[in-house]
Amino acid sequence: MKATIQNCAGLGFAATVLGFAWPALAQSSFEFKASSGIVADPFVVTNDSIRQFVDTDLAAGGRAVFSFTLTNAGTYALIFSVNVPNTETNSLYVDIDNEPQDSKTIWKIPATSGFENRIVFWPENVMPKQKNFTLAPGNHSIIVRGKEANVQIASIILRRLPAAPTNLRTAKSP
Repeated sequence: MKATIQNCAGLGFAATVLGFAWPALAQSSFEFKASSGIVADPFVVTNDSIRQFVDTDLAAGGRAVFSFTLTNAGTYALIFSVNVPNTETNSLYVDIDNEPQDSKTIWKIPATSGFENRIVFWPENVMPKQKNFTLAPGNHSIIVRGKEANVQIASIILRRLPAAPTNLRTAKSP
C-alpha cells in the first residue's frame, strides 16, 4: 500500500489529508451473464436474462447456479444487474456455496428503472446489511433461487473487497 500526505494549510484551512493507493489485486472480480448459469424451472432465459413469471416459495422457486474457482482468499460482495418492476415483486434468495435458506438469505431489492446494478443485502435485525462473503481459494458456486415474479437478472459480478488499511495514525495539524 502506498500512502500520500497532502497538507491543506496553503488552501485556507489547516488539515492533513491521507490518501491511499491500493495495490493491484489479481483476480479481483468475476462477471457472469445470467444466461450462462445452470438454470432450472420456473426460471426461464429470455434475451440473455433470467426470471420467473410466478411467485413461489423457496422450494418451488427457479434455481440458477454459477460456478467459479478462486486462487486468492478474500472477502467478496455480489453485484447483480437486475430489473425490478416494483416494490411488490422484488425479492430473490441468494447464497454462495450453500442452498439459500428462507428467511436468512432473502434479498429484497429496491425497484429499478430498467436494468441497474444492485449490491446483495441480507436481513439483519431491523435494517438490511450488505452481505460480504469470506471465501477461501478453491471451487465455489453462487446459488440463486426465485421468489417473486418478474425479477429479471442480466448479470452477476463477484467483486473482491480491498482489505482495510492498517497502521493508521492521527496526524497533528501544522
